[in-house]
Amino acid sequence: KALALLSVMKADGSKIKPNVITYNAAIRACAEAFDMDQAFALFEDLKEQGLEPSVVTYGSLMTACERMGDLDAASKVIRTMREENGHVKPNEVIFGA
Repeated sequence: KALALLSVMKADGSKIKPNVITYNAAIRACAEAFDMDQAFALFEDLKEQGLEPSVVTYGSLMTACERMGDLDAASKVIRTMREENGHVKPNEVIFGA
């Protein structure tokens, strides 16, 4: 349902545009569904929309990586946090995902 809501909000003519919270819900839904590729695609879309990822965004991506057992992708999330986002630092939420 989170992905359907995001799609409706992004449609032309929608008066309500998605924000980081909407994206976080959709990324988390992908993580729960073991769809890491879609989670990362949504992350890229979030940034393309000019939104800034939050600690919840990165935590949800880490959950997707953990569910898939993909340490390389988890390392990519940490690197991205350090290189692209100065205001969100890896913490116990990120490392505990």
